[in-house]
Amino acid sequence: MNWLIKITNQPQPEVWTEEKLEQMEWKCDYYGAKPNWVKLHSIEAEGIHKSVTFQSLNQEVRKASY
Repeated sequence: MNWLIKITNQPQPEVWTEEKLEQMEWKCDYYGAKPNWVKLHSIEAEGIHKSVTFQSLNQEVRKASY
């Protein structure tokens, strides 16, 4: 499974694999850091060509295709 991730200091969301997400969560736990991302949506393998519309904290509406 993949995840649509919004990194706080980047304008566009990214797609992360489950392994990358687990690795980043492990690093945050290990170093005692807060994550700088938000999980927006899980993506199934067969849903590669879907799109998601989300609203950011500053009320800006964006559409991300994956």
